[in-house]
This record gives sequence, structure tokens and C-alpha cells, in this order.
Amino acid sequence: MNITIEMYVAEIQAAAQARYDALKYTIPVPTYSATTGKKYYKVIELNYGQKSVHCFVDVATGDIYKPASWNAPAKGIRGNLQDAKKPLLCGDFYRYK
Repeated sequence: MNITIEMYVAEIQAAAQARYDALKYTIPVPTYSATTGKKYYKVIELNYGQKSVHCFVDVATGDIYKPASWNAPAKGIRGNLQDAKKPLLCGDFYRYK
């Protein structure tokens, strides 16, 4: 089964909602969206009106990267869209594939 970027963004959103529910946060859950670039999808997190890059996903391979900046991913693959346990929230990005 191929996981699309839309499905991945939906998984991230669901994981964030589950975390906020489990911790009984009363603040709004961040929202996530994706934009398409030439080489990478950029997954953007919107939290309190502030945008930040959540991760980058390689268009060709589905490899997931942490952001190094707004425009570029960090070195080192952190997962793949096809992985059973792919990184969803920030703590998951600190493991290498």
C-alpha cells in the first residue's frame, strides 16, 4: 500500500490530537498541511498563527527528513512513508532510519 503525503499529514494530525487529548491540554491542537516543491514536500505546522516546518518528504522516494531551515532538510533520513513506524511528532525525529 502506498502512503500518500495527504495520508501522512492526516496521520500527523491524528497523532497530535491524540497527544493533546492524552495530556488533557486545553490549548488548540496545531494544524498540519503540505506544499509541493521540486524535490520535497514541505509539511507545515500552524500553531497559534505561527508557521514552522514540521518535516520534509522526498517526492521521489518518500524518505522523511527533519528540517534544517525553512527551505532545506537536515542530513540523515529519519524514516520513510512506507515504514510501519514512521516519525509523526517531533520526538520521533531523533531516531535515524
